[in-house]
Amino acid sequence: MKIAVISTPVFQVGRNGQPTTGYAGLEVIAYHCAVGLAKKGHNVWMVAPDGSEAPGVNMLHVGPERSVDDHGAFNKIWQHLLGMDCLVDHSWGKHVLLLKAEGKLKCPSLSVLHAPVNTMLTKMPPVEKPCFVCISEDQRQHFEGLFSPAQARVCSNGIDMDMYKPLGMPRSDRFLFLARFSSIKGADLGIDACKLHGLGLDLIGDTQITNEPDYVNRCKRMADGKQI
Repeated sequence: MKIAVISTPVFQVGRNGQPTTGYAGLEVIAYHCAVGLAKKGHNVWMVAPDGSEAPGVNMLHVGPERSVDDHGAFNKIWQHLLGMDCLVDHSWGKHVLLLKAEGKLKCPSLSVLHAPVNTMLTKMPPVEKPCFVCISEDQRQHFEGLFSPAQARVCSNGIDMDMYKPLGMPRSDRFLFLARFSSIKGADLGIDACKLHGLGLDLIGDTQITNEPDYVNRCKRMADGKQI
């Protein structure tokens, strides 16, 4: 089966033999999805920024990282998608649904939601029986609460356990926040909870890929003025 796996135009995948280096979220999941399908014997094509690579996977490059948005990336590759047998869309914009609505795309398309539903989808697309995939039961309930009677399936994000190896370092009693500094990640809630219970907290995360610079500064102030 010829399958396209659509990542975002934000981060490369397949750097130095790893899914990515530095910050990345859904891009890592899209990478593992593509590699896993290729290992199953499928002819897999991945939509990702220039320089991206994955073992056994063909690439449809959309330009350098962050040089285009989802719409710009879609405009570069949409014609290639028409020859696929199936699409797995991990992107934010879900522009593939435009092809479905126009009747140009005949193959099945899975739209995977990686964030709070209302931040990725404001209304149901004019597509007969659209297929949405949520990454948790909570997200599925959010989806169906917004768009009932529409339903979604759940497929939790998997991880490659080979990436995680013991470092021989002793555990501490401190907690760790490791994510992008955006309000949907809840760094401020973690700070409040740890302060309330007198617990230590280390916050590590990207402060550049965010549309909420004020939120970053607020977290810095909440963290007792210490650099995060």
